[in-house]
This record gives sequence, structure tokens and C-alpha cells, in this order.
Amino acid sequence: ANPEFSIDADADNYAELNATVGIAGGVWQDLIFPFAGLNGDQIEVEIGVGGGLADFSLLGGLTLESFNGATANGDGISLSEPINIALVPGTTDRYKITFDAGADFDRVRVKFQALASALTNIRIYGARLRYGMPAVSGNIIEPGATATIELNPIGAGDSIEWFANVEGGTAIATGLTYTTPALNVNTTYYIEITRDGLTDSVRYPITVGINFPPTEGARERVYACSQDNLAIGGVENPELAVDGDPSTHSTFTILKIGAFYQRLSFEDCAVKPAAGDAMHIKLGTESGLLEVLGFVGIQAVRNGVLVGDVVPLVNLVSVLNGPEQIEVVFTPSINGTPIEYDGVQITKLSLDSFQTPLHIYEAYFYQPATGPVDVNQPVDVLWGTGGDIASTANFVRDVNNAFDGDDTTFAHLRANLAVLSEGVHITALYPTLSVEGDGVRVLLQREEGGIIDASLLSQNIRIRTFDNNDENSVLTLDPELIQLSLFPGTTDVYELIYPV
Repeated sequence: ANPEFSIDADADNYAELNATVGIAGGVWQDLIFPFAGLNGDQIEVEIGVGGGLADFSLLGGLTLESFNGATANGDGISLSEPINIALVPGTTDRYKITFDAGADFDRVRVKFQALASALTNIRIYGARLRYGMPAVSGNIIEPGATATIELNPIGAGDSIEWFANVEGGTAIATGLTYTTPALNVNTTYYIEITRDGLTDSVRYPITVGINFPPTEGARERVYACSQDNLAIGGVENPELAVDGDPSTHSTFTILKIGAFYQRLSFEDCAVKPAAGDAMHIKLGTESGLLEVLGFVGIQAVRNGVLVGDVVPLVNLVSVLNGPEQIEVVFTPSINGTPIEYDGVQITKLSLDSFQTPLHIYEAYFYQPATGPVDVNQPVDVLWGTGGDIASTANFVRDVNNAFDGDDTTFAHLRANLAVLSEGVHITALYPTLSVEGDGVRVLLQREEGGIIDASLLSQNIRIRTFDNNDENSVLTLDPELIQLSLFPGTTDVYELIYPV
């Protein structure tokens, strides 16, 4: 309905795609840009659901894909998968979806197939072409040095202006390179891209990171570098648990009947753990941990043989009800005495099947730092939510934005009052332990903006610190004592500082 409303100049007008549940093929609309975009440019589409927050499990029938004329580019995304989607500020039912074009394009196709009677129409407010973010180099420096940042833009003719602010101000430089003053702290600059005389008014942030020298007590991770699993077992993508990337994972197969295991080994690594070194394993689930805890055991390995006590997973974590990433920590031992080991085995102990897939991200131990370490930057971020993975009652999105060193980007945590007891969380894992006098600094903003009341904050936010996986006491957010102030240059972002 009203297809022309998705391309008019009124930001509040919309076209509407109406679909009937069960009808194959769905409905679609092509939004054609007045000029072509390039491979690597971004496409933003604003959609609405017509009342209240969307249940994203119902949006799996919505897909976006770029086209060059009548030719599809094969870069289609579905809202059934994790994608870059954000609530439009000041609204409760409009969302901005962003994806990278996989080839040159001149239009985007929005296609909708209703999956449930609860959602049979989608509003399309419009689409926007954004020039792609250039590749960046030269933005890591030693303390006190200058950085010469070099850009490789998506378009060969793209021109760049550099700014100190995300909006407004006068350009501080032009061109594909910029040499900063001497810096001692991470510093963010912003670039504005112009192509064929047209300027993208939304700027991209570029952060110069300081390569801090080793700090006393700083440490670094040593990841397992090889793996083995039961030949007839139910382990999918086993190599992703030993790739040194804590964002990828293997998976214990859903509904796989029988016992199986995955073994993560340091035997062929340049550095091996010593007796007494704590073993860390990052795990995750897509719904609840309850049904898998009792079925999984963890045991050390030495020279290809299982050694030490079997530790049930239920002994290492708390029972949680929603999607969750966790780090379990144990010291391989026999009756409490640490032993030598060069690997760890995660075993499904029961012959029964279970509904919840168990993800295995990495196994690692810590050694003293051998090079510079930024002790203020996490090495990994965990998250958890008490709701279903696609629910809007409780969710966590864009987790890494909270710890990317850029104060203009953010993670989004939502906890519905009715299920607040289950809560949501993000947890940052740092490379070293704190020392006396260190503090916790958090930037907070309400989704709808406006004032954050210290009393409400103290009732709804909890900040905890941990040593490995041992929880310290909850920081007391007494509204009369906490330091809560507006972050400079903002009207609704608050800085909370708390001494440990």
C-alpha cells in the first residue's frame, strides 16, 4: 500500500507490505537510489511494525538484498539471523537495519513473508545509501608518539575531511592521510566522505589506540592450538574452538544421542600450561543452561591421556534461564593437588539427547605479558539474558560497542519489568588484575534519552567485580554517594565512576 511513501521527503510517511500467513513467495518492494552505490557501501533501511516493540522471532520472514538493475547481488540478509538493527531514537516501533552491499548496486529489495498471524504487515519508511567505511591503517602508536593514519576508501575518487567532533565544527584536515599530535590516551577522530560532489553527512569514527607498555602484573592469553573429537561424535565446526578467536565456536549438536567429546590441546603449542595454571574455557548456549549442566563434564589431558578429577559443569556455573556466554575456570588437580596437563576435554556424559546446543569458543590459560598490554581494554566480552534469544522482553545487542574505546558507540541492554528477576548482563574480561585505587567507569544513557534518576539507577543496575570466576561483592550504588554526572558534550549521557 502507498509504495510512493517510502521514497518521499516525509520521514514519517511509509509504504506497507501486507502478507498472508502461509502464502509462499511473500511481497516485496524495490527502493531505487538516484545514483549507484559501490561494493562495500552500506545500505540502511528503516522499517516499522505499527505499534510497540517488535518480537524479532516474527521478523524472520523479512529479508533485504541489494540489486544492480534486475540482477540480485547475493548479499541478502534475513532478520532471522543476527544483524545490525537498532531502534530509531525517539520511537518505539521503528528500526534501522544496516548491511554491507556485496557488489555495485542501484537499489535494495525489501521482501516480507508473514510467519505468524501476529505480524502480517511491515512499514517501509525509506532507504539510505551510506558510503562504505575506508580501510584504516597506522592508528596504533606508542605513548607520546604521533600517528599517521592512512585510509583506503571504497571509492577510488572518494575525498575525505577530518573532524574532531562527531557533528559540527571545522575540518582539521583533508585527504587520505592525517598525522595526529603526540597522544598519550586513546583519541577518536571523525571522517566525512564526499563522492562525486555529494557528501555523506554522517561521519565515521576512527580511534587511535595507544600501545601501552607492559604493566606489572599484566598477562596475556595462550589459546589451545589443536583439537580432537570423537569420530562418530556430535561436534559441529570443531576447528572454530581452537582458532584463537573468542568470537567463534564449535557446537555440541542439538539432539545428538550418545556420549561424545571435544579435546582442546596445547601439546603442539609453543607455550604449554604448568601445574597450578588455571584453565579457562569460554562456553555458551542459545536458551537455558539448566538441561545441559548435568550432562557435561570437564577433565584435564596429559600426553593424550585423561588425568585428574572430572569436574561436572554444574559445579562451575550458576543455572541461568536464557541465552548466555560464560567463562568457566578450574585448576586441574587430583584431590585438590594441582597436576601437570597439556589439554582439556569437554565430554557429553549422558547417552540421552538434550535440546540446548552447547557452544565451545576457546580454552586458554594466562602467562605474564610478553609485550605491550592496554590494561584498560578487555580481551573479551561475555553477555547473558533471561529471555529467549529472539525476545524483546530481555535482550543484549551490539555487545562489543561498550568496550571498543569509542565513547560514541554503545551496547543496548533491555530488561522487561515482568521478567526483571532474570535480568541481562554484559561482562568485560580484562588482561590483568586491578590494584588498590583502581575504579569502575561506566557511561549510561536511557534508550529514550532524558535524565537518569540516581534512585532508579540504584534499584535497577548492578555492578559486580570478579577475580577469575569468583564473584566479589556487589558495588553499592547508593544514590547519595555515587558519582553520577553528565558526560562532557552530551545532554543525556551520564558518567558513573565508582572506586573499587
